[in-house]
Amino acid sequence: MLRSVVYELNVMLIGTILLFILTNVTGAPADCRSRNRAPYDKEIRLKEYPYLALLTKDDDLCGGAIIDDKHIVTSAFCLHRFENTDGLDAHLGMKKLGDSDQIIQVKSMYPHEKFESGETSNDIGLVRLELPITFNDIVKKARISQDCNDIFEKDDELTAIGWRKLKRDSYPVTFQKENVCYVKPEQCRNTYKNKKHVKITPEHICAWNTVKSDKSCKRNGGGPLIFPNRTTGKHEFVGITSYGLDCSQTYPTIYTSVCDHFDWLAKTKSMSYEEEEDEKEEEDDDYDEY
Repeated sequence: MLRSVVYELNVMLIGTILLFILTNVTGAPADCRSRNRAPYDKEIRLKEYPYLALLTKDDDLCGGAIIDDKHIVTSAFCLHRFENTDGLDAHLGMKKLGDSDQIIQVKSMYPHEKFESGETSNDIGLVRLELPITFNDIVKKARISQDCNDIFEKDDELTAIGWRKLKRDSYPVTFQKENVCYVKPEQCRNTYKNKKHVKITPEHICAWNTVKSDKSCKRNGGGPLIFPNRTTGKHEFVGITSYGLDCSQTYPTIYTSVCDHFDWLAKTKSMSYEEEEDEKEEEDDDYDEY
């Protein structure tokens, strides 16, 4: 009898220690880690995520999301990295690298004016395309969530999509996805408390990476974070991949909240259309002179 009690106590102690290790050493909560999750090297189906875009310039690339027939949302960090639109293309309805339904040149790009390299705030950008997008079954615009009022609950599962490296020196040939686990802002701030350059604000969404391997090391920025609407079940574009510190689960990945920048997007789109009208007027003037 005594031996049985001692055995049960040892089992309970070991379980408590393992729970502590999973929660405090690796960072991610045990219940989050223990679920059956899609690894990042799971290829996506185009009709499932038809709003995906890949921005490429030379050997550099970033993810993005289509929001109308002329604009793609990405991260400001990506646009700073591209520097200008020379040779910058948007690949849409991309079955695999080099095989896209549409490739359209980027006409203008608009990184958030308050974004600073090395910082995590205001990491959002917009690009305007040279030609309008032709929508079809595999190329559509994303639904943008406009609800910023605590729509997430602890351990909610979201989907991050992008073009992260599967190995240290190789990219996949198609978009990849990974299920990630929502982290409350206070927990995210506490995790990053010793990283002075990282400031978690209401404009951020934090989520644990759920796969610990080289496969989840090098995600490109700008890719969309997706969450199913609780009422309709339809996918909504809620975040932009922004910042992550390492390849483990010690630190959550930080995403820029789209709905918290909805006013900025509306203002910037309006400015983009005004610039397009000005360009057309200049072209008409040049034609008249000719």
